[in-house]
Order: sequence, then C-alpha cells, then structure tokens
Amino acid sequence: MKTKNVVLLSDSAVEAIDLDAMPENNRTQMLLAVLQWMIGQVNAGKYLPLPVFELQNQLRPFVAFELVTVCQVSGIEYVKLQRRSPTDPQPEFRNRLGLTGTAPLGRKSMSEIMRILGGQGESGTPVTFADVKPLGTVYGPNKPRGAWTGIVLLHDLGRLDTLPKIPEGVRTEWWTLDSACATNQMLLSAQQILKRVANFLITGKLFVFDYDDSTTETIL
Repeated sequence: MKTKNVVLLSDSAVEAIDLDAMPENNRTQMLLAVLQWMIGQVNAGKYLPLPVFELQNQLRPFVAFELVTVCQVSGIEYVKLQRRSPTDPQPEFRNRLGLTGTAPLGRKSMSEIMRILGGQGESGTPVTFADVKPLGTVYGPNKPRGAWTGIVLLHDLGRLDTLPKIPEGVRTEWWTLDSACATNQMLLSAQQILKRVANFLITGKLFVFDYDDSTTETIL
C-alpha cells in the first residue's frame, strides 16, 4: 500500500478536534488518538499498513504518551525534567532524570491522559490535547515491563521572560536543552527522545525511531 493512497485529515481539521469537549467515551477518544498517531507516522515518512500495525500492536501492547515541556528564555532552549525518587522500586531509575509526563494508554480517555501528563503532582503544568503537538514515536524494550511504544507530545511554552517557577514539592527541574541532551543523569530512553525533540526544534523534522535495534526488522 502506498502513502499517496491514504486519505488524511487536513491540519486544520486535526487542530479542530477538541477531545476534552467530548463525552468521556474511551472508544471514541482512543480512536481519535490512534488517528492522530497514524497521521504523525505518515508525516514522519513511516506509514505502517494495517496488518503491520496490528502485528506491532500484538508484539508491543504497552502504549504510553510521553510529554516533553520546553520554553525559550533569552534565546536559550530549556526543558523541564522530572527526577525519579531515590526510593524508586526499580533501582536503575533511582534519582535519574526523565521526561515530566508519562501516561499509559490502557483504558483511559484522552482527557484522563492529559490530566496525568499535565498535573497530578508530576509536571505541575496543566495541559490539554490542544496544547501539545505530536512529534513522533519511539519503540523501546523497557525490559522490566516488556516492549513498549511511546507517542511523544511536545508542550512548547514559547518565549518567556523568566523560567516558570516549579511548585513546591514537585520533583521537576529546568535544564538547558543542550545540557539535558549531554548529561549522564538522564534515563537513556528519555535522553534519546529528547535529542530528537532538539532536532525537531531546529529542523522541524518529525521522527520515528526504534530504541531496541534487535526488533527493527519486525517494526519496519
């Protein structure tokens, strides 16, 4: 099947989709979320025919939304990172830096996912689906829980005079984007995502990449 045979919604039609205004209907909102994801796949130059998508979904049933919050102050790009607890159940995650929001798809509605990503003690910045831009997809092994698919969403706060204050008790930190992409304190999968976000901010290029090289033949 060729990409040119795929009928896509226009950008204006996609932007007009107001998921939060819809009834809390998981099926409807999940279908729209998958549609948005598939559009991102095509825009990134990687269209997955339905049989391949179904196979991939069977192999990697864990789907999560990954939120990346950025802003620009005095011409410098900053990203908000979350520091894991020193008592995290998984030792390799303890005190490590990651993205500010991760929400498993499961049976949640998009409204529920946005509430998890944008607040609830994680990033401390309320966000709706209209505030974010789908940038791409990452496939990863995430061995403690099995293979996973991450749908990366960008929340760009734009140009600001000063960095937004971090609410008290919230384990998040502002880092320059360059420093975050280079530090050894970050979870490797989050850092790989962040490097591609940094490239998007420069080039506008969306992305699809496989964090687990051993599965590339299955995914493509």
